[in-house]
Amino acid sequence: MIMKLQKISLIGIVFIFTICSSLFAACPPDYPIDCGNGYCCPLSHPICLYGADEGLCASGCPLSLLLNGDETKLDVLRKTRDTKMTSAALGKPLISLYYEHAAELSEILLSDEVLFDKVTEVANEIAEKALSLNNNEEVSMDQEFLNSILEIADAISANANPALKKTIKQLKSLFITRGTIEQLGIKITK
Repeated sequence: MIMKLQKISLIGIVFIFTICSSLFAACPPDYPIDCGNGYCCPLSHPICLYGADEGLCASGCPLSLLLNGDETKLDVLRKTRDTKMTSAALGKPLISLYYEHAAELSEILLSDEVLFDKVTEVANEIAEKALSLNNNEEVSMDQEFLNSILEIADAISANANPALKKTIKQLKSLFITRGTIEQLGIKITK
């Protein structure tokens, strides 16, 4: 009888320990990003959202956020990245900079609804131009579109850390140099 009670007590202690430890446990392996508020995010969506969106996780890819996960447009952009951009002299460095700052860019965009909407509009237009590039069609950008990209860069820079600010400044100077965009097969019109 005593042995049976000890066995039941041991099972009870293990059960209570399991429940209590799961309440205070770190994030599970498939959701390793600890948001610090009882929620965890997967590596595919490593940005913890707060406020009205608390408990939701966002992708670290700004374009995925902007295009609302539209896989058709994202596939077009990936193809452009993997073919056109990697063959241009500045393509690989631009790709590296994008991914280096992707998480911060996503956070900045998620914190400013007006900026998010402006960048979404530009991202959709870029996706259309990328489709034309992938089809070896003539692609052009007018000065107004280029100016809107530069204005967005300034708005992002205003909320960026020093490393991202420096990168944006460098990219803007490259972007203004017409040869950079034309390396990708895009003509600049007035």
